[in-house]
Amino acid sequence: MDAELLKLLREREGQPEIEANLEFDNIFDVVANTKEGAQRLKAESDDLIKNRDINEPSGGQ
Repeated sequence: MDAELLKLLREREGQPEIEANLEFDNIFDVVANTKEGAQRLKAESDDLIKNRDINEPSGGQ
């Protein structure tokens, strides 16, 4: 194994696998090109979740 790679592996040992930038409150702000686009995506997502919840059968029935 390359000494440089071994050094890198040792430095990263014990560190979390994923580091996330948590400064965003809304994922749609990240993926959309505009604020309006983000609002539209969020509204569509909320509608899909609402419809999914309506269509799911209750646990006891």
